[in-house]
Amino acid sequence: MRLARVLLRVRSKRTPPQCVLVLGGCKERELAAARLFGTLPSARMLLLSSGVASLAELQAAAAPAAAHTVVVDFSAVDTVTNFTTVARSLAAAGVTSVACATAREHCWRALAVGTLALGAEGE
Repeated sequence: MRLARVLLRVRSKRTPPQCVLVLGGCKERELAAARLFGTLPSARMLLLSSGVASLAELQAAAAPAAAHTVVVDFSAVDTVTNFTTVARSLAAAGVTSVACATAREHCWRALAVGTLALGAEGE
């Protein structure tokens, strides 16, 4: 399975991603996103919508960024709730740019829903 990444801008500012949001319940995708998170100096939060991988596995994959926040959210059941359940939390944390890790076939749907849900919350 290939990891696809979609960069979502909550506001029109061009900022590096401050959060890596992982959609779906695939351990391989979660660990690949954790490795991506570990390479992004601007990212301060790894947010998973499913939590299949253990926290220890995620922290090992994200090293040296493991000191940053790793959050697992089990409330999402579909693409819309993946974004709407976290939109207020991201806005409250001051996150203005999100890198979304998902399956390749899911990218366009995630981009559309994420832009609407996160953009609406960011305004």
